[in-house]
Amino acid sequence: MHLLATGTSSFFAARLIQGFGELGVSVTAADSSHWSGSKSLPNVTRRLHVPSPNRETELYLDLVEEELNRRDYDLLLPTFEEGLLFAQHADVLRRRVKLLLPPFETMWQLHHKPSLHQFCTRLSLPSPNTSTPQTQDELQPLLDKLRYPVVLKPPAGNNSIGRVFCDSAEDLVREFHQHSATSSSILIEPPMVQERIIGQPIYTLMLCDSGRKVAEVIYRPLRTFPDDGGTSVVRESIAHPDIADITETVARETNWTGFLGFDFLVDEITKMPYLIDANPRPNPAVQLGFCAGINWAALLIEMAQGHRPTRVMPRLGVRVRSAVLDWAWLLHGLKPGRDWVTKSRQRLREFLTPPWSLEARGDISRGFGGRSCATATILHGIISSIRATVTGKSLGETMVEDLCYEVRPLNRGCLPKTSAIRKAA
Repeated sequence: MHLLATGTSSFFAARLIQGFGELGVSVTAADSSHWSGSKSLPNVTRRLHVPSPNRETELYLDLVEEELNRRDYDLLLPTFEEGLLFAQHADVLRRRVKLLLPPFETMWQLHHKPSLHQFCTRLSLPSPNTSTPQTQDELQPLLDKLRYPVVLKPPAGNNSIGRVFCDSAEDLVREFHQHSATSSSILIEPPMVQERIIGQPIYTLMLCDSGRKVAEVIYRPLRTFPDDGGTSVVRESIAHPDIADITETVARETNWTGFLGFDFLVDEITKMPYLIDANPRPNPAVQLGFCAGINWAALLIEMAQGHRPTRVMPRLGVRVRSAVLDWAWLLHGLKPGRDWVTKSRQRLREFLTPPWSLEARGDISRGFGGRSCATATILHGIISSIRATVTGKSLGETMVEDLCYEVRPLNRGCLPKTSAIRKAA
């Protein structure tokens, strides 16, 4: 069996590809890096350099289609947001290869945060109160009705990029104006306004087959980057029946196929789990799933071969960390500032002697993929840090900027027009 995996410069994509290698499956790894952690794995038999799907979308898609025309593949596996682009072109791609994705409209309904809120409202699933003013004039009537603090979010953002907390109407007006100006300059939607839920973040990753949950790991972050809520750095598998019921409902109602991850906030007073974000792709819990007994690679192979896998339940209480993100968390806390010496000592102490034991200390260890995989992954983190310093962007943004895809129409005939995209929302 041979598969084409895309978006493979992320650390969790590398762990997934290594899982295929353990089963004797060869992989072509395609990403925008000449040398990435995935491309150094021994079961990667071909390395394809492609541009960023966001910056050079048409060229990116042309190269993927050309590769599919030249060689026979059993599965096309997107590991980040390029899956949205492939879903837009699924009719063409499925003539050449198996693609485990739901329709684009279904993916967009969950990926687009205002649409996700509407979906939750329709199904009576808990979701924070959300408003979507398009202009300053539409925002004004809301100012006295909102319960502060609120959160400003890009409608299709990820990794906490562009998220801003506003404690007052004055803060909201200022930040909305700034974000709207930026949005207009790059032809994306203005930010949404959402009630801020104070509570424990809980994340999930599941794999589905035609609306049936095949496997799921629910986990709580023991450490996040950035600190105030973002990508989990250290995570622990847990049981949460209410969240499991919600994800089961979403899988069934959308007839979902493929990976799907969710972000929840569990209200610290009511204990209600609010669904705040959905990611139609793998996420950092890939490694946690493997350690907890979920062989994602084996399940995907079964699905690609037309079988219906038996549902797998994860072990609970398993703790793992993402090494590169952990180093990023450490360096972020060592930035110069007020009480720098005291805060730096505390940061180093927490990093070196965390108050928990780990099942896997890192996702780039010797057993994961060897020294070359670790070196490539660390190099990616260093380059992202340099980009963040030079551009002023957050490290979280520079780490995924070559992997992101902002949905928009292309001049290829089979993509929905902008109006159709908004209608799907």
